[in-house]
Amino acid sequence: MRSSAIALVLLSWPCGLLAQGGPSPGPSEMSLQVDLREAPRRIFHSRMRIAARPGQFALRYPKWIPGEHGPNGPIGDVAGLVFTASGKRLSWHRDSDDMFRILVDVPQGANEIEAQLDFISPPPETRGFSGGASASAHVAVLSWNQVLLQPEEAAPARMRVSASLRLPARWKFGTPLRSQGGGDLISFAPVSLEELVDSPVLAGEFLHEIPIGPPGGAPHFVELAGESEDLLHVEPQLKSQWDALVAQAQLLFGAHHYRSYRFLLTLSDDLAHFGLEHHESSDDRVPERVLLDPDLRLSRL
Repeated sequence: MRSSAIALVLLSWPCGLLAQGGPSPGPSEMSLQVDLREAPRRIFHSRMRIAARPGQFALRYPKWIPGEHGPNGPIGDVAGLVFTASGKRLSWHRDSDDMFRILVDVPQGANEIEAQLDFISPPPETRGFSGGASASAHVAVLSWNQVLLQPEEAAPARMRVSASLRLPARWKFGTPLRSQGGGDLISFAPVSLEELVDSPVLAGEFLHEIPIGPPGGAPHFVELAGESEDLLHVEPQLKSQWDALVAQAQLLFGAHHYRSYRFLLTLSDDLAHFGLEHHESSDDRVPERVLLDPDLRLSRL
């Protein structure tokens, strides 16, 4: 469901190239490596290792995205599709009736394929959800559905994905996914494809993680990223109101359905503006001066 209201409450309260190798994936497993080092140029690189079988093997680019209201998977922004098996390039074609369906010719003896693609994030004026502008010179939001293909026969809730992410130098990130490693290469604990697509990543050169809410219970954070450091200043009054927001929500509902919760709050005039609710996070993108201008916060209501 759209979470514009959540983003607005949060903001307006005071005012009213890629690593290779590793073991082969099992029949219900996939490895996914995403390289965001060219995100400042709006280019996301992706490589997948997918268990396959000989013959014509069907893959799908995600078409129906959680929280969106139609078959909006941004396949028009995908480029550079290449498939290989044991280092040999494979032929493929798009289904003539379904542009989200990719048919790959897998040779005899192959039990896995490697796929690579580039996702070209749209220019700043492009609106929408994961099909809208999602990268600038200093910040990027990765929706995993942008950069992956899935076996047609795989059930998203049962397919396990081991994902990793490479960032530009000095960039930081926030996501509900459990991570390990540091520097510019991050590995995530394996999760279902369903959970992965429901767990976006906010990354940027200027990023602060702000704990909010009362002590005890599930941790809550605002992951705050923007086009410059001075845009990320949070007034004490606003911070106290964020704390109260969490406390009052806990009193209202009496329980929660998440291990932790992160508001992924992007401050940029170059990204699409919206709010999209996820299980353990929300993807909230607003004008870059929202924290500095109370009148601008009110105008978002």
